[in-house]
Amino acid sequence: MDLARYHSGDEVTEGKVYRRIPNWKNYFDHGPGTPRRKTFEPRWPKDQGKVSMDLDRDEAERQLKKYPGFGLSELDIAEMKRQTGDKVRVVLTATGKSHVDVLGCDDDVEVQEILAGPP
Repeated sequence: MDLARYHSGDEVTEGKVYRRIPNWKNYFDHGPGTPRRKTFEPRWPKDQGKVSMDLDRDEAERQLKKYPGFGLSELDIAEMKRQTGDKVRVVLTATGKSHVDVLGCDDDVEVQEILAGPP
């Protein structure tokens, strides 16, 4: 992903995003090995309705090393937008950096379940 073409506040509509997944019962389903919807539920009031993710896989994996036992979920942005009927938006938080906020997950359990994938 060419981060140089994006600026803080820009919406990113293509590529992949990566989300850390806690290795906890309510966040990860160990049976099928998939995230649960809680992984995509913002923590209130801390997250202010946003879910934090990374655009760059290498950066996401570097950050993951700080959280032993956590996993990484990969989502395709265009597919995510299509499946949610454009309810989610991926917005770059700082020019030249990998961090994005995913908006549209805050009050919509259906969106959270779509992002978590099939059970």
